[in-house]
Amino acid sequence: MNLTITSKEEILKVGRKIAQEKGLDAINMRSVAAECNIALGTLYNYYANKDELVLAVIESIWKDIFHIKECKRDIPFLDFVVFILSCLKDSKEKYPNFFVTHSMILESKVKDEAKDRMNNCFIHIKVMMLSILENDKTIDSSCFSKSFSKNDFISFVFSNILLTELNTIDEQVLIEVIKRII
Repeated sequence: MNLTITSKEEILKVGRKIAQEKGLDAINMRSVAAECNIALGTLYNYYANKDELVLAVIESIWKDIFHIKECKRDIPFLDFVVFILSCLKDSKEKYPNFFVTHSMILESKVKDEAKDRMNNCFIHIKVMMLSILENDKTIDSSCFSKSFSKNDFISFVFSNILLTELNTIDEQVLIEVIKRII
């Protein structure tokens, strides 16, 4: 017996499933409504249009990729970086071509909104990285200064984490650089 989907979270779960199996391009109001076993009109009660639905699914995928809630906050900073790198590596299998497709959506008419949602996710991760860095008692705080602050370091590390996804930097090189700095 088919269950009827009745919450935004369940709809987003279906959207993520469609993105995993068929890609972001396969997400539309009709396919999601059919997969949720609800009337198309019911889906419009949750999302005004396809763009709004796709943006919500993209944001949900970013959150799923980094699943930060599973990570302890009292771990060493380097362990957290390795955790984030493993999340990205796992996402390649879970959401094939997400980064390429996502960037194409960023060039569409909803570019600014999609970029804002992605950046909000990234800001959350950076804030958590900073908190973990500040709580890591093994780090020599003298490696930071006014011209190279903890925030500068977090921005550098996070940007390079994203570059590992594009295969522009080797993750082992990044880990070694971090070890040498902190």
